[in-house]
Amino acid sequence: GTALYEAVAVIFIAQLHNVKLTLLELLTISVTTTVASIGSGSVPAGLDTIVIVLTTVGLPAKDLSLLLTVDWLLDRIRTSVNVLGDGFGAGIIHHLTKDSLVEADTDELIRQIREDIRE
Repeated sequence: GTALYEAVAVIFIAQLHNVKLTLLELLTISVTTTVASIGSGSVPAGLDTIVIVLTTVGLPAKDLSLLLTVDWLLDRIRTSVNVLGDGFGAGIIHHLTKDSLVEADTDELIRQIREDIRE
């Protein structure tokens, strides 16, 4: 979600300045945003990584204020999509592993947990 938003934001800023991005620049944007969003913390609007990507492709970072005006709404939508995806992932994993979890020996697990707590 974040990587896609950042890539679109950078392309939007490029279009504001009538900059035609080459295929290599588009590839650089997508790779940089993906890597940067994986390694970044929780920063509103991902501004730190957007600045990195803008500098990488030689675009001015002064237009980030335009993104901030609508980011409060976009951030809520991105968060909802992330929570929904996490919920689906948890549901799928539960469905695929529920039989093996039932087969686990409950008494043995409780005994092992109690031993771990005592240590």
